[in-house]
Amino acid sequence: MQPHPAGEFAPAGNGYYNAKSRARTDVWATIAFGLLTTVVCVWGIAAFAKAGQQQDPQYYSEFMTNSMTCSDVKGFDAAWSKYLAMQPAQNSTMDSFDDSFGKAFTKTISAMLPITAVAGIIGSVCYVLLFRRFPAGMVNISIIATIVWSVIMTIAGFASGAVAVGIILLICTLLTAAFFWWIRGDIKMCARLMGVSGQALTDNGWLIPATMGVKILGIGLLIYQLAAVICASNVVTYSPAVNVIKTPDADPTLSSQIGQCTYTQGGAPVDCCQMRWPAWVAPFIGIACFAMAWLSQVLLQAKLSIVAHVIAQWYWHPAGQWGSGDSKAATGAALRHTLNTNFGTVSFAALIITLIEMLRSALNSKKRDNIFWCMLNCIVQPILAMCEMFTRFATIAAAITGQPFVVAAKDIFGVLKRNFLQTYTLWWIPGFATGLTVFLFSLAWGVLSFFVAWVGNSKQDSDNQVAVSWITALICFLVMLLILSYAAGILLDCINCVYICFAMDRDQKVVTRPDIHTIYMALPTLQGAVVEQPGGEIEYGRPDQAPPPAGAAPTQPLYSNPYGYSSSAAAPAPYTYTPATGYGASGSDYPAVAPQGGAPGANQQGYTNTKYPGF
Repeated sequence: MQPHPAGEFAPAGNGYYNAKSRARTDVWATIAFGLLTTVVCVWGIAAFAKAGQQQDPQYYSEFMTNSMTCSDVKGFDAAWSKYLAMQPAQNSTMDSFDDSFGKAFTKTISAMLPITAVAGIIGSVCYVLLFRRFPAGMVNISIIATIVWSVIMTIAGFASGAVAVGIILLICTLLTAAFFWWIRGDIKMCARLMGVSGQALTDNGWLIPATMGVKILGIGLLIYQLAAVICASNVVTYSPAVNVIKTPDADPTLSSQIGQCTYTQGGAPVDCCQMRWPAWVAPFIGIACFAMAWLSQVLLQAKLSIVAHVIAQWYWHPAGQWGSGDSKAATGAALRHTLNTNFGTVSFAALIITLIEMLRSALNSKKRDNIFWCMLNCIVQPILAMCEMFTRFATIAAAITGQPFVVAAKDIFGVLKRNFLQTYTLWWIPGFATGLTVFLFSLAWGVLSFFVAWVGNSKQDSDNQVAVSWITALICFLVMLLILSYAAGILLDCINCVYICFAMDRDQKVVTRPDIHTIYMALPTLQGAVVEQPGGEIEYGRPDQAPPPAGAAPTQPLYSNPYGYSSSAAAPAPYTYTPATGYGASGSDYPAVAPQGGAPGANQQGYTNTKYPGF
């Protein structure tokens, strides 16, 4: 990945983050997404208008099963009008509810929903702080809960008499426990990364309201499109059913049950009318569903892009000098770039993930048909999952560099290839930990809501008390799950962004965040020696180039300040690359890089990397 010209970057030691010189990228994707969204919104107006012009007779069985109603269009309209005139006024759906239940439920849910929303916001903050302070404990809670649940299901299998099922569950439980024990080192590494992610999110509190605001606007558009689809699906015409036998002597006044339709002589009555959509409805629903799927992914990729902008600037900022003013400025820049210059790239990445998700859903729907589709799923699904994850990495890289999607994807592929790590642990362990802890916390809130509703409706009869309590608990559980899942999603985005920043660092043999580099040093890599200095600092060796002369300044400044950050502390001095001496035979191949502004001390003579022998 080629860095941009010097002087056009935020505080980035390796010059990757492009803060100023950004042209609009992937404009065609912006145009395509805008046209599709506009077409669906304008077409939806027709769906709303058409849906309000008719009543749906399919719910009136006496009318639908009379053989005279669909003899022709004119006769149908006349018969339907006459039928409606003969019917008593229909009560609304709410009027048919039990009055005591409706009042009790309305009172309970009106109190619990605001409490759940506030508790969800507070819980999200606590959730992030828990992962910041106790990341290992949070991950261990997820693992222990999984094993305990497996043990409970195994005991239930044996207790119910299903010995075979119990044996299978027991084997699965033992294999699960053994697997977690086998990857315990990777689990510790991911726990530490989640702690770093929690720190990043804590230092950038503006991320959550900024991403939430973008998502709320998008959800409003999604609701409009969904409502248009629902209205369009109810725009129908009726025609005579085919392959039916009509009973003679039908009564056109619909006052009796004669004149019905059957498939066989003397058979059970069936509808004499069949429902049809007008020609425009099916294409509209198909296009609108695709537009909604694309819009959903655009919202997710926009959130990821905003997070990437902010985390990249945080990552490459001088340690200890990142304040709330820096976070606010970085978040504002992230919104400008994501919703303006980089929106085409966001739309392009969202389109790719939408197509991948559609293909995965199609394969999932076929996997139970036969062994061929089952085997094909086993082969293709992991590949598609890898493609989806790489697309997210490319989105992060494009947000950092300001490159078009294809260029950023090619470059980040090269960076990851040259600096290969066991990234599979980053794919599922953090997601597993956050997903399960979110579910457990939401379930606990749902149980608490159940008992609160139960006590609050103690004066109701038992049926109403049970119904109100269960429905309230379910709604509160879902609302809490939605709120906490959003915070967990940003945590995962932070992990992915930190990972890409680290890979870019490593590609240039630069250590910007020693704490993060130390975590990744535990993983096997393909190339690049890591050397620990006597004072504890870590640096990368440079096997691919000769070191510059002693005291030479880097070609780009280690830190710049394009946004005018409020930090009063001076930026640290640039790295002075001084080759170490006395390293023996390996010194010529992997010269060490001295700490900032320093030269190797006398005690470095004959130093060997014994702490990390694998590097």
